[in-house]
Amino acid sequence: MREREIAVPGQMAIIGCDDSPAAERIRPRLTTLRFDGHGRWREIAGHLHAMISGEGNAPDTTVSEPAVVLGETT
Repeated sequence: MREREIAVPGQMAIIGCDDSPAAERIRPRLTTLRFDGHGRWREIAGHLHAMISGEGNAPDTTVSEPAVVLGETT
């Protein structure tokens, strides 16, 4: 977006989904989601992968309590 001179967050809002350490190093600092429990996203991704590959069904429920970690991109 820098190369195309698109202002973040002025013209574009961006949000990440894993609150990784990289999100803290990016400038402007990336707004992201933090999921409850370390590695919980792996369980969710595993369910999705199993469904896509035909190796499993959607679980009855998948409970997660994500939190927005405010950065500067929204």
